[in-house]
Amino acid sequence: MAIIGVIACAAGGVEQLCDELVTPLVNAGHDVPVTLTPTAFSWLSANGEADRIEALTGFPVRGASRLPWEPRTHPAQLDVIIVAPATFNSTAKIALGLADNQALTVVTESLTTVPVVLFPLINAAHAEHPAWASHMAALRAAGVHLIEGPDLWPLHPPRQMPPDQRLPWRAIVEAGLRAHDTPGSAERFPLDEGRRPGTASPGA
Repeated sequence: MAIIGVIACAAGGVEQLCDELVTPLVNAGHDVPVTLTPTAFSWLSANGEADRIEALTGFPVRGASRLPWEPRTHPAQLDVIIVAPATFNSTAKIALGLADNQALTVVTESLTTVPVVLFPLINAAHAEHPAWASHMAALRAAGVHLIEGPDLWPLHPPRQMPPDQRLPWRAIVEAGLRAHDTPGSAERFPLDEGRRPGTASPGA
């Protein structure tokens, strides 16, 4: 059994987090504490998904830093971290070492000591940003397991992704499990045949 921390950002598809990512990891026998960016926390609190995650995992879903005198509610040490979906904004912050919320603090503190799987949910315009290539290079150099590339997540212009496409959840789950078994090597993980990437509008 491993402790697999899940970090999720406010992007389309995050509402599927409990069913598509947390449940398979729990069913595989792992502890799965979940931390959300503030906007993602507000989304999943509003639609009841945060409550479902808490009932399934036994951990409170975190969306903010605890007060100094409050007890820890998540394990202090994680075996693997999965960041999915990761928005353009949060991916850039992780690459730059910026930790302005609890979710990013968890990732940046563990980036070089714990296997990290990251799925950047971006569009074609994001990929053309002058800083994007250097962000990806920084994450690879840190050993992050990136789930990206045209075979995994074909890029479309903003607001032009087919509405019936879904995030590659199965590939994300499998990457997280493999990262626990074979830590320390950054790579791109192939998507299972028949799985189609999803669509979303990145948020905070």
